[in-house]
Amino acid sequence: MADYLDDNLRLLSSHHPELSARLDAAEDTGVTAKLMDTSSGYPTLLVRTEQGNEEYLHSCYNPLYEAKDLVTFTTFKRVPRILVFYGLGLGYHLLEYFKRPHPENSYLIVIEKEPAIFRAALRVNDLRPLLTHPRVTFLVGEPLERLAPRFIDYFLKDGLYYYGDCIEHLNLEPAVNLFPTYYIEVSRILRDALDNVILGIGNSAEDAFIGIGNIIANRREICASAQLSCLSGAFRGLPGIVLASGPSLALSLDLLRELVPKALSVACDSALDLLLGHGVVPNFVSTIERVPLVRKFFEHHRAPSSLLTLTIPVLLPEILAMTPQPRVMAFQANSSFAWLPIPHERQFLGPSCATLAFQALRLAGCDPIYLFGQDFAYDQTSGATHASGIDYQLNLPLAEERRDKVLEIPGNSGSPIPTTLIWDFMRRVLEYMIQKGGPTVYNAIPNTHGAAIHGTVRLDPAVAATHFSALPKLDTAAPLQQLAAPATPEQQADNLTAFEEFLTAFRKALLERIEHAEQALRFIERTRTPQKFVFLDRGTERKLLLEQLQALQKEALGTTSATQAIVLDLFHRTHLELMAPYFKISLAEPGAVERKLDLLGTWFETFRATCKRCLQLVEGEEEP
Repeated sequence: MADYLDDNLRLLSSHHPELSARLDAAEDTGVTAKLMDTSSGYPTLLVRTEQGNEEYLHSCYNPLYEAKDLVTFTTFKRVPRILVFYGLGLGYHLLEYFKRPHPENSYLIVIEKEPAIFRAALRVNDLRPLLTHPRVTFLVGEPLERLAPRFIDYFLKDGLYYYGDCIEHLNLEPAVNLFPTYYIEVSRILRDALDNVILGIGNSAEDAFIGIGNIIANRREICASAQLSCLSGAFRGLPGIVLASGPSLALSLDLLRELVPKALSVACDSALDLLLGHGVVPNFVSTIERVPLVRKFFEHHRAPSSLLTLTIPVLLPEILAMTPQPRVMAFQANSSFAWLPIPHERQFLGPSCATLAFQALRLAGCDPIYLFGQDFAYDQTSGATHASGIDYQLNLPLAEERRDKVLEIPGNSGSPIPTTLIWDFMRRVLEYMIQKGGPTVYNAIPNTHGAAIHGTVRLDPAVAATHFSALPKLDTAAPLQQLAAPATPEQQADNLTAFEEFLTAFRKALLERIEHAEQALRFIERTRTPQKFVFLDRGTERKLLLEQLQALQKEALGTTSATQAIVLDLFHRTHLELMAPYFKISLAEPGAVERKLDLLGTWFETFRATCKRCLQLVEGEEEP
């Protein structure tokens, strides 16, 4: 039997250095993995757990033949764009799958609980095709508590969350049977992480169109504003405060007048009026929602000169104009911002003003960070959604909410507390952000209020206040004004020129893509004449026709980087799985060509509509 261990370890060190280091440092888990000969010459693996349970992970006769059967007879509901392998074993089934035709843009995640099993696979099989492939990710021996942030980072990479409806799995059943609790929990964590990324970023085509229109309308402000990276490390080791607008905020207003001047603080937009009315002046107000309702948070007060705005480029232009200056722009870590023609850094900001505030404080180096008013739940007494004194349309009594929108989750009291699905998602996103490491996070809230936030230390607000008793007031006004100063006139002019040049090139590319789509649609229409379908019954001509259409499709996608970044982003959201049935239709089936033509026709119609909508935004014909 050939021994590939050294070669595979070298590849692992080169292409997966973090995994290589963890494998070297892996502790004995009490699991043994023993290679066993079979009559076919391909070894199997006998695994024994610490509890004494044993399982052969592959056939004792012919593991390779077994792997071929597994891959051949596994059916998927959808064409997988992300395929998750639960259990690696010696890797026979993974190598077999990799040899078969599969979508070029598919990604593989290989999850193996036991480092000893992974090391055995490195010894037995030449894993070069997998270890060197950029779309194959290995998660080996990962503790469950580390997986949520790992999966969030994974789905954020290259916009992979778009493929959330196209995730399939292939289980190595003996491995799953040996460690069922682990693999079931991994599956749950993966799905929760995906849900939270989609909630934090959005996966709606209509929302994306609105966002692009707003970015184009806001381009002068984007080109002029400082970026979130300007805060990087500027307040390292100093306390930070997030001021959310949950019901418990009203209980801490008197304390906050004393605490806020001793920390770097960011208030959510809905809390701003209440805070200012009680003499609590934060450093920043964060605003993130793209809805007209946000206007009311800025129209009734005169902002102090020291107040800055922390926001994102997709804000409604009329609301952006109402926010205090200077403004700091933050860019979400998704492909919706990848096309921006000016230098910028993207980060995962989460779905709310509070998660944006938390990320800003963490980036600034604040430690610890205190959460005030972060209830994520209804008030137990009044049923209110927001602090008393906040005029917000969601501040409805619990009884007025539809009961199918309400669920119960663990509260800080130790008993269940009512919340909504959206708040629970927001809570979980914040928990994932905290899990990524960094500062100590205190949840300053009475135990009579709010949902429990894992990863935080809950403190009564009065106890949290004692942490500040010996701290001096911070002189933040001048440093923040300097850090958040707008770009110089020269920089603004250069940025705006780059933006306008991009829009010109983008318009040209869109017109070209529209023409490609119309050319393909004309071609498809011509094939629908009776004369054309006569020759379509002959195999060679049928294949040639489809090859010509697929070439047009590939050409339509072979756009400039700017067009790809925007159009394909929107196109994925609109019809992610539009072509999935196409690949399942065999030309040997009756009517196969006609069905494939229909699918291609729909694809080109959708692609053309997406390009035309973008063109309207670029030319200012559609209101953002």
